[in-house]
Amino acid sequence: MGVAAEFANGYLFFQGDGFLKFFITRDPVFQSLGFNVAAPGQYEQQLRTTSGIVGATNPDLSGFRARKGKLILMHGLADEVISPNPTIAYYKDQVSRLGQETVDTFVRFYTVPGFGHGTGVFNPAWDALGALDQWVTAGVDPGSSIVATDT
Repeated sequence: MGVAAEFANGYLFFQGDGFLKFFITRDPVFQSLGFNVAAPGQYEQQLRTTSGIVGATNPDLSGFRARKGKLILMHGLADEVISPNPTIAYYKDQVSRLGQETVDTFVRFYTVPGFGHGTGVFNPAWDALGALDQWVTAGVDPGSSIVATDT
């Protein structure tokens, strides 16, 4: 069947055992080492449905953009759980699909060197929700307001 590439999401497979047991099979004693992602059998539909919800990799943001949505993406370059490469590729895909000028109307993308998966040498000291709120309600561009410190 060959569906493995469609579900290639680092987070899902880092958390593989629990993800398969509790999200896909809903069987707490399921033996995940025997699971074949290329031939998921009876679990294919649940895998497709759940991956589409949890994976957040759909590049079509047209509905979101049409409703004047704003998106702030931030990824630590030292993330030990999820590689920053898919997030970078996701952003670049937006730019190639829509053009930089259009993307700039509703997306801001920040990478933070030294920042891991919620921890790291450099930790963002930034009110992302406040920045998003100001962008949506007052049109204040988050710009380069993200600050990283080594404390």
